[in-house]
Amino acid sequence: MRNAKLVGVIVLGALAALPAQAQGTWVKKYDTKRVAEVHVVSKQLLVAVAEDSILASPDSGTTWHVLLTEPNAQLRDLFLFDQRTGWAVGHPGVVLQLKPPAGGEPGPGAGRLLAEGVGEADFTAVFFRDRTTGWIGGADGRLMATHDGGLTWKTQKFQLPQGNSDTDTAIHAVLFLTDQNGVALLGGKALIYTEDGGTEWKSLAFPANVSLNALSNAGETLWLAGGRRLTPSLTVGMLWRSDDFGKTWKTVPVGEIYGAVTGVWFADATTGFIAVKGKLYATQDGGATWTEASDGSVAIEKVFGADAQNVWGLAGGAIYLFTTAAPPPAPPSAGVGR
Repeated sequence: MRNAKLVGVIVLGALAALPAQAQGTWVKKYDTKRVAEVHVVSKQLLVAVAEDSILASPDSGTTWHVLLTEPNAQLRDLFLFDQRTGWAVGHPGVVLQLKPPAGGEPGPGAGRLLAEGVGEADFTAVFFRDRTTGWIGGADGRLMATHDGGLTWKTQKFQLPQGNSDTDTAIHAVLFLTDQNGVALLGGKALIYTEDGGTEWKSLAFPANVSLNALSNAGETLWLAGGRRLTPSLTVGMLWRSDDFGKTWKTVPVGEIYGAVTGVWFADATTGFIAVKGKLYATQDGGATWTEASDGSVAIEKVFGADAQNVWGLAGGAIYLFTTAAPPPAPPSAGVGR
């Protein structure tokens, strides 16, 4: 969530000009190791965490190389300051600082620093406000902060919403929009937010039949994706936005879209995308209306990008590029004469 994070290109002008039923396609760009998260640095540069490795592609997913391998780790989330420095977290108790190689020679590379004092928690989220102040979150609602660039970490405490009986209390995402205002997605059922840089966290409960699946932001607008269970076998998509740093949330109608929203990413105030049951939906009016942009033939779970023309998707641990370009014409059938 941060921050947030995958692969696809969608030309919105072309999308708007297409007939209502026209759809784009997904092109697989990586599936060697199972990918958990991708950070889109630019239109060309992507960095991903996949199993025990941190990977990078300098050419929009055409080629990939390994920046760093951490044996016996399962990496879950990634935060980057730039293409060569940042943080990654995972299981068991893995907190890695990405650093350029000694001497600062050109080319990709990473040094490793295992943070001390964070224990053996299964860490699932990382976010840094700047190079000294950051947060990591993990299993059992564990939320820790550093104010010295990762040299020391301190646990931040919060109260679960009353009546929350969800057994999943892992921190799934952390986002800070200002030095003081932050929000975290907790266990698929609740949010916590802070107005004082994390000294005190307050909780927001959602109805028992609501699931919360993804948190992202576009500028100072927060977006939250999930679903509302109508019956044991029927769920409708739900989307919320917050314009006050996560203190209150307003429902954004998504129409008759059945299935929980598992991914949300907005390029700006008006142009956004959601993933529902493998399908991609797009809006160009801030969520007032949605258009089906791809079918469910590729089961897209997460969606994000660099800008409105460069959007990516994650499905089953593989990275996909989305394009509205027409496929090349099929070659002539063998044996067909004039």
